Amino acid sequence: TVSATLDIGNAQYHSRGGFSATGNINFSHGGGKLRFYTVSPTSLGTLDNTLGTIVYMSGATNVLSDDYYTLTIDDGGTAKTLQGNANIAGNLNIKSGNQLNLGSNKMTTTGTSDIDGTLNISTGTYDANGAFDATGGSVTFTDAGRLELAGTVTSLGTFTPSTGKVIYNGGAQNVLAENYSNLTFRSSGVKTASGNINVSNELVIRSSATFDIAATTTTVTGTTYVNSSGTLSISTGTFDANGTFNASGTPVGDVTFTGAGSLELGSTVTSLGNYTGSNSTILFNGSSAQTINAGSGFTVDNLTVNNASGVTLNTDVTVNSTLTLTSGDIISTSTNKLSLKGSVSGGSSSSHISGPVDFIADATNECSIPVGNGTDYTPIKLQRNGGSATTYTAEYTSGTAAGASLNWNSYPLGLPHTGSNISSVNHAYYVDIAQASGSADAHVSLYFGDFNTVPSATDQYVVHWDGSKWEELTTVSRSGNYVKVLATSFSPFGQGSGGAALPIDLVSFTGKCENNIVELEFVVASQINNDYYTIERSVDGNEWSEIGLIEGEGNTNTQITYKWIDVNPMNGVNYYRLTQTDYDGTSEIFTPIAITCETAPVDGYSVYPNPANGLLNIE
Repeated sequence: TVSATLDIGNAQYHSRGGFSATGNINFSHGGGKLRFYTVSPTSLGTLDNTLGTIVYMSGATNVLSDDYYTLTIDDGGTAKTLQGNANIAGNLNIKSGNQLNLGSNKMTTTGTSDIDGTLNISTGTYDANGAFDATGGSVTFTDAGRLELAGTVTSLGTFTPSTGKVIYNGGAQNVLAENYSNLTFRSSGVKTASGNINVSNELVIRSSATFDIAATTTTVTGTTYVNSSGTLSISTGTFDANGTFNASGTPVGDVTFTGAGSLELGSTVTSLGNYTGSNSTILFNGSSAQTINAGSGFTVDNLTVNNASGVTLNTDVTVNSTLTLTSGDIISTSTNKLSLKGSVSGGSSSSHISGPVDFIADATNECSIPVGNGTDYTPIKLQRNGGSATTYTAEYTSGTAAGASLNWNSYPLGLPHTGSNISSVNHAYYVDIAQASGSADAHVSLYFGDFNTVPSATDQYVVHWDGSKWEELTTVSRSGNYVKVLATSFSPFGQGSGGAALPIDLVSFTGKCENNIVELEFVVASQINNDYYTIERSVDGNEWSEIGLIEGEGNTNTQITYKWIDVNPMNGVNYYRLTQTDYDGTSEIFTPIAITCETAPVDGYSVYPNPANGLLNIE
């Protein structure tokens, strides 16, 4: 019992029984130690926290809440448990074979944290303001506690993250390559990844903090937050955000590329904040539809889309170098438009640009652009022909040019035309090309290789709608089913043929359900070598059953409307698909439509299912 003063010089006081102090415990030498062996102290009175070391040995399992200078956990035995908040002005030492449990308490260490044993954090906080080294030891989270690191971090030892949070909140720091649960960066200064990092929950970059992944890879499964004035810096490494990415705020967060790194976005993109990049790549690779949100627009060197559900622009996006289309469409509008300065890699019916796209022709390089409507597509090529910088807008449009009505009785091609070489024109779609700015002429190349029956090269012609008629343009070159012409005026461009037929002109395919009966209607503008139509039905859009066959008209330029009645539709959503087959067996499947039929009451009763197979319910 210490009721007055216990002064320890360069010596040790070993307490092997009970210990209680209501007076003072002073250390007059840095080598002084107070050791508790078999019984925990009940009070340390007024403890000197400027010198000396308190050591909890094997039997002293309760670590008192107090202000220590140096605290040591030693001699093995049962794990030691902190009884309340504690401050350590010097160092914390957890010796090998020993464990300190923080519980829900907070321990703050100003000096070095040397963890050779185990630091166990439940819901409490360990705040290491000095160097932290758990080489040979362990840091174990058992709940959502916090480990705050403000100094040099050498090792987290054998690290068990559970749902805990690690916070780097010093100045310039190296961030250890580790598997974290939650990772946060606070305070000014650059936190630089020293290796690959995995975060299973949230990564947060607070205001004024910078996280630089350098040449490493950081993968975040949960949400990434780049808070107001926080910075995510990417050099040549990869930041893989599999969860929501959010750089919004007032002001917004910063996403900065300093090299040829990449940002992979696999889920919702709330905001890309203040985005700046040099030779950077953004990859959208989610499994559900994604949007690009970046305030007033942004510019990226390389953009890749690998998302079958597509990417919608909610801001203007400019791609300086390469747009890569692997899977899924980019949905562009006149108010949130995609602009290209370089080249496009890829493109297909399942991955193209749906909506208007600008080609900014600062130079005279040729750009191949896959345009479509979300289902059908065609690749085109644009190339400025001399002159000064000009921006061209291109857009795929289904139907006839400028919505003109087909008149097969007056015009063999359905619409007026000039030119002696063409005998048919594609009325399924056209490409609208205009000069958005500048006045240079352009070489326009249209593709003929996506038709069921591809015309021979010498029978392929590009036509231009001048507002009242199709005009045949002079061919500059033909190569690989592309036909190049020189455009000196702009508006719709289409394909004409002097030989083989272009696609069957399906004007529309619609349906409605009334009184539990589905009426299908499809309108065909013209038919060439058409043998028959097949109508199929499906309940899931995958498995199809034939329910009808309609004879074709062979060859005709007359617009014909066909109807088909399904008197026995399924209850709920019915999918219908139309297929056209030529005399030679070649067929074309058109986009399915969905019709919903609800079970109708019969004289006050509800009868289901319809159709029935063995069991009919009447309610």
